Amino acid sequence: MNKILIILFYFFFLNSFSQNVSVVLLVEQKKADAHLWKKYSSDVYPFLQISYINNTKDSIYLKKVAAEFDFITTGLMKDYNRNTNLRTYLKNLKKHTNQKYSVNIPISKFHNYWEVLEADHSIADEHDISFINEQLHFIYDCFYKKNNSNTKTVEDRISVANIGKIESKYFIFLKPGEKVIEYYDLTGFKLLGGTYDFMLDKNQADDFMETDFLSDQKIYKREALPETLKGYKLYKGLIGTNTARIIF
Repeated sequence: MNKILIILFYFFFLNSFSQNVSVVLLVEQKKADAHLWKKYSSDVYPFLQISYINNTKDSIYLKKVAAEFDFITTGLMKDYNRNTNLRTYLKNLKKHTNQKYSVNIPISKFHNYWEVLEADHSIADEHDISFINEQLHFIYDCFYKKNNSNTKTVEDRISVANIGKIESKYFIFLKPGEKVIEYYDLTGFKLLGGTYDFMLDKNQADDFMETDFLSDQKIYKREALPETLKGYKLYKGLIGTNTARIIF
């Protein structure tokens, strides 16, 4: 029996956000020709739509909440064989149909790994990484063939000196009143089943970037972002956002 996909979304905006930047989350179903998942799913696929809206009078730039398909949390436990056939993996997988999760999207970090949390856990509290993150990493890794040979993190490869070379991948540039939309494939979540609330980890834009990892201090080095980049002013204010829910 086919599952009925229920998409719920709701918006929480305060009046104070009307003069700032909005990052709106919306779950959308789209048809896609020659889609990667075709033999594992239907002809309609779920996507998370992320809209960046500049409500200010300035031309601004700010960090993206995800860079291409680096968005699925990195494999942590390595409790699988990379040569495992995906169809076999999914066949033996216990579904998460009756479970609820929140998906934390870190607007403040450059590593861009989204973390899936048990519904009763908070990202601010100490917690173990849920195994569902490992499952999602494996599924997306199979389809998008991320190169895992480079063990350096994104932070190790970014510096203020080379920011001009990578700005299109990691930043959004918005003229006054402009809106930019990006889409992120949620089919991996659909294959696992469950209820997911997608949300940003904060509502304040940062004015710094994290670069080299300082192993002795177990923190990342912070460097100030340029006040202007290619004629766009660094946005440091509040971000109006919402939570988007999808039920598989």
